[in-house]
Amino acid sequence: MKDASQDHVGLNQNILYDKIISNEGGGDHPLQGVFIAPQSGYYVLSTTCLTNNNTDIHTALVHNGNMLQKSTVMVTMEGTTKEVRLLSRG
Repeated sequence: MKDASQDHVGLNQNILYDKIISNEGGGDHPLQGVFIAPQSGYYVLSTTCLTNNNTDIHTALVHNGNMLQKSTVMVTMEGTTKEVRLLSRG
């Protein structure tokens, strides 16, 4: 969860979260803004973004450099994406 604003996130920059609610298996690496699958299997990946200050934001869920989903959240709205993906360990 991101408690504080992260202004001016650059193109292809990972979002770093302030608080991790659940990290069963230890695959989330919040200081790098990445998830590394601790074992092979199906994973549900979900993001929710909220914008304010009359700005739009564009986000993408990326796996090994390949875009899985794009999301655009416009002026004071919320957007959610969800992806079920078979991931290999590491």
